[in-house]
Amino acid sequence: MGLALAAAAFAAYWWSDPVQYNQYVHFVWQADAFLHGRAWFPYPIHDGVNLATGAVLPGVPDNDYYQDVFPLRDAAGSDLGRVLLPFPPLPAVVLLPFVAAYGLSTNQQAIAIVLAALGVLATWWTLGGLALRLSVRVLVTLIFATGTAWWWAAAAGTTWYFAHLVALGLAMLAVGVTLRHDPGAASETVIEEDSPFGYGLAPTVGRAWEQAFAEAVLPTIRPVILRTSFVIGRNGGALSRLTKLARFGLGGTVGHGRQGMSWLHELDMNRIFERALTDASMTGAYIATAPNPVSNAEFMRELRRAMKIPIGLPAPAFLVRLGAPLLMRTDPELALYGRYCIPKRLQAEGFDYRFPALGPALEDLCR
Repeated sequence: MGLALAAAAFAAYWWSDPVQYNQYVHFVWQADAFLHGRAWFPYPIHDGVNLATGAVLPGVPDNDYYQDVFPLRDAAGSDLGRVLLPFPPLPAVVLLPFVAAYGLSTNQQAIAIVLAALGVLATWWTLGGLALRLSVRVLVTLIFATGTAWWWAAAAGTTWYFAHLVALGLAMLAVGVTLRHDPGAASETVIEEDSPFGYGLAPTVGRAWEQAFAEAVLPTIRPVILRTSFVIGRNGGALSRLTKLARFGLGGTVGHGRQGMSWLHELDMNRIFERALTDASMTGAYIATAPNPVSNAEFMRELRRAMKIPIGLPAPAFLVRLGAPLLMRTDPELALYGRYCIPKRLQAEGFDYRFPALGPALEDLCR
């Protein structure tokens, strides 16, 4: 999907500026200067002649109309026919291999269009580090590609716009790397009973269930709502499917692996049921989960450890979207998106968990 969006953006940007005059290509000159071991380049040049020095430079394109250059002068104040470019050099560094191949005739505007399309791909990749639905990820990428100044910068491709493409493209990559390698940069909001429901399949279904319950409960009934997390047990359920996958070497990280997995041992689930039935002080909504949620990557690592399986191949998001309905018979959102839920009310009321930590819980169930 990301490659398709980038290809579509490339076509749109190229169509927007099919001529590509390449009039303002300061960074091509700067890159050429770097390749010749200097910081300055000759200026002003018109019809192959340096107007300041009279030197003939055959085949060298005109630059006498350039602005934003810093002239170098001798002690008497006379122009030396040389100028510096007072811009950050990174765009010129990006152009170095192209200028090395094509010289001062390098098509900076064509390279700008390619960089802009790669920037769209980088945006798609960066958004993959967040727990976003596919439709949201596509929409945000499209807005970035077509609804911002990015399109204009790509189509223009001149000096300042080229610098913006390079700077923002690299910044987007930096954010993407951070989201994937720094767990603290990803969304790890702790969810309690009074937190918003959020979006997606599970929150939508849960909200509808609780609304129907509130409309049906009688005044004489003590209402208790248990917002149940992923219950792990020996017989049936999703854990048995995960263990089968792990035995075939497929028990690796799902998606980016930072999505929360709030879990609960089946023994503690039954004890919460018993308490809700017998304890008259329990009323209202409770999050029924263990007090120590983990990321998907940690959950799968602990599962492999409990099963004594050292290797687990990761499952990329696109494979999960294809395989979850067919193999797991479940919605892929349940695997790709998750939340870190804390049983605030149960803890405050002194509920004693038999399995508060994931490792011992999985070891008990995998024996």
